[in-house]
Amino acid sequence: MALDAIQEKRDVTFVVCAGNYVKPPLRGWPPTDLGEADRVHPPADSVRAITVGSLAHSDHSATRVKRGQPSPFSRRGPGAAYLPKPEVCHYGGNCDQDGNCQQVGVLSLDGHGNISEAIGTSFSTPVVSTILANIRAGVAEPISRNLAKALLIQSAALESAPVTARDLPYRGFGVPGDVSMILTCAPWQATLIFEPELWPQRKTFHKVDFPIPACFRRPDGKVNGEFLMTLVYDPPCDCLAGAEYCRVNIDVSLGTYDPGPDGKPKHERQIPLQPDDYAKMYEEHLVKHGFKWSPVKVFRRRIEYAEGTRWRLQMSVLYRDEIPTNKGERAALVLTMFDWDKKRPVYDDVVHAMNLQGWVTQDLKIHERVRARGHA
Repeated sequence: MALDAIQEKRDVTFVVCAGNYVKPPLRGWPPTDLGEADRVHPPADSVRAITVGSLAHSDHSATRVKRGQPSPFSRRGPGAAYLPKPEVCHYGGNCDQDGNCQQVGVLSLDGHGNISEAIGTSFSTPVVSTILANIRAGVAEPISRNLAKALLIQSAALESAPVTARDLPYRGFGVPGDVSMILTCAPWQATLIFEPELWPQRKTFHKVDFPIPACFRRPDGKVNGEFLMTLVYDPPCDCLAGAEYCRVNIDVSLGTYDPGPDGKPKHERQIPLQPDDYAKMYEEHLVKHGFKWSPVKVFRRRIEYAEGTRWRLQMSVLYRDEIPTNKGERAALVLTMFDWDKKRPVYDDVVHAMNLQGWVTQDLKIHERVRARGHA
């Protein structure tokens, strides 16, 4: 709660480690059930902070997990009130069941300047902090901390396979990618950014005739492509509300918007929440697993074919009880459409569709960094 208050007051983002579980035998993979012993603990459960878990970057015959799997010592989510934690992960080493890390630890320098080998989420966390700092430094004009956080998480999701309910508490949405890839688009993908402000008097935001790229349309008119959305917002928090600490929920839906049987346009959500094995749960499960009131949500779907001529993007806000009247709720949404075969001209088609529909857009201006090449 203290970290949350500082982040709101100072407009900063803390990047914190999930913490290390050190009692042997350490966890294997698939994860050993350790009860609540390996759950994240303060300050890793700060709602506004980015929490980082650890993955193994190497392995051998005696290590507890294989390369790319969650490190045996990395603490798991969820956080307080079942909010999803960690959001992302990076490489922090591997070890055997007793914590020995010879040849599979992270190499660094000790206090005397000697090469040292060790493990811990304290190695994975500074890497993510650096990536986040470079995202904010890489744009020519200042961006909100919500947008910087959304770009970071979006890049992790793009670099990883769709997350499952089992994996999320250990690895979050994956390992963030290279900063240059985060801030630019390849020809086979297009990323749109929305930062609307929702008010008690105007609780919804929507964009009709969403620019589905022409290359996503099959000959029969059905849509074929992959969609990924990351939503980040900064909810007001109440320290006295217990499990209802987050007072606002913002949701987003991208779907078809064609006439129904009564002739009126009907919105049908097409991109489900990730992990998709949470998406069909009843209300009490959505609350328990945190996503309904979580300030970070990821939506993803690889569509083989979906009917629908018109598409619409919609965002809405929901308040716990009393409605504040003096403050709007701003959210950052990063939406990427891409071709999994990396062949179709998604970027050009989206730009063309937006121009035809008269969308008013602005490119994300990034710094061009020129690096001198040395001569052999």
